[in-house]
Amino acid sequence: MKNKKGISHIEIVLSFVLFIGAVFFLIIIFNPIKNNPNKQEIVNILEREIIEKVKMTATIDSIGAIDLTDLSSGETCFCFEYSGDNFVIKNKGGEIKEYDKNGENLCINDNDRDNFYYIYYGEGLEVQEEDLGSCEVLASDKYKFGINYTKEFIFNENIAVLDNEYDESYSNLKNELNIPNFDFYFNFTNSEGVEIAAGNKKKPFGVRVIAKTIPIEMINEAGEISYGKLNFGIW
Repeated sequence: MKNKKGISHIEIVLSFVLFIGAVFFLIIIFNPIKNNPNKQEIVNILEREIIEKVKMTATIDSIGAIDLTDLSSGETCFCFEYSGDNFVIKNKGGEIKEYDKNGENLCINDNDRDNFYYIYYGEGLEVQEEDLGSCEVLASDKYKFGINYTKEFIFNENIAVLDNEYDESYSNLKNELNIPNFDFYFNFTNSEGVEIAAGNKKKPFGVRVIAKTIPIEMINEAGEISYGKLNFGIW
């Protein structure tokens, strides 16, 4: 009888050890700390950090009612007082025009001699600055400024940087985005749903992914504005 009692105690101890081992195994696999209800807060952090990383600030101005009657016949270059740098200048049809920033004056070269232009400026835009030589400076009553607004866009070139860092230095990127203890994915698409860039890590089985999709307004180096969506998630 004593022997049977001893065996029974050993079986109980072994069962307890196996039970504890199984619990630890489940904790390691499913990580309840990592899968806590605060994941939504982490998603919000990821959204803020991704936007901060890929955004750029651009100002869009317009100038119109331009009176070019004082220009000599055949002259296509004119100037007006304007401050700033890193410009992309387009006519109403969206054609990019050459310009020259000459001191306090901004000079535009246009064979069509249009009377309305959009002026985009912001760091990262691909400027079309040329040495236009001597151009006619217009008096302030020969033109009028129109709309002017500054806003944040998603910059296409910054999306490419994010995409590359996801592939080349994932751990460093997670630290930079303030989510070192979580994995994440992202996907940028245009207005037609075509993928622009994506970072996708293999998601482990059984782990819940918290995702979010937001509309975005993008701008490229040429100042072309487009719309799309950013989808992202963490686990």
